[in-house]
Amino acid sequence: MKQLLKNSLLSVLLPAIVVLAFVSSARAVDLGNIWPLGDSITHGAYRDALFTNLTAKGYSFKFVGTLTSNDSERLSAAGQTHHDGHSGWAIANAVDIGGKHRPGLYQGLESWHRSIKNPDIILLMIGINDLNTGYKIDTAPERLNLLVNRLFDYYPHTRILVATLPDADPTNHHRHGATNDLAAAVSHYNAGIVSIVAKHKAMGQNMTLVNMHEILTLADLQDGVHPIPEGYVKMGDKWADAIVASIKSERQGTKTETKGGPGK
Repeated sequence: MKQLLKNSLLSVLLPAIVVLAFVSSARAVDLGNIWPLGDSITHGAYRDALFTNLTAKGYSFKFVGTLTSNDSERLSAAGQTHHDGHSGWAIANAVDIGGKHRPGLYQGLESWHRSIKNPDIILLMIGINDLNTGYKIDTAPERLNLLVNRLFDYYPHTRILVATLPDADPTNHHRHGATNDLAAAVSHYNAGIVSIVAKHKAMGQNMTLVNMHEILTLADLQDGVHPIPEGYVKMGDKWADAIVASIKSERQGTKTETKGGPGK
């Protein structure tokens, strides 16, 4: 009788155990190396929210970069402190903007790419310092495209997610006397990002647009430029959703090609 009960119990529990193991295995996906790349907004707190969101979904990964500053207790405990969020930096090497020398990510890549592990995913958000100081607004998208080209030159198989910029308060104290229409500059630059992403996708490169502009308002900013803690949580969740969606989309496309063959 005991053996019969034992067998009956196993017959009930075993399928459930197998299902749970399958689900756990299916969710335990390694995303590889993730490189947060940008200015002070990347240096801020979205990385904590991103880490929390992705790990809660069952993904493993490793943040890479040349900096380990401005981490949280959670990131420090997990050994996930690396990034390249450089406060005040521009898209390219823009000298003496608003009376201040601002290095650019384009030039920084020349040395950074030798010192970090190859990124599987790059989270790129840059440009607000150029726009906020009125530096060559019309050609800002062109400078971003040069930066993207250099990233793909160094890492041809990487996945680049590039974020649009949220609006900024034109009276923020980081303006340094600039007189350009900041809202129009952000709109022009974001339209350029959309075009850049479309162009690189058409070339077969792995690039995804992340619309940060639609989720952050001026009420989400603490100083007219940088998000409040709740704003950074929105950003981290947006990055996480975009990463997961891009991975799933790529897998679905691969399955379709395998099943139907090219062009079918």
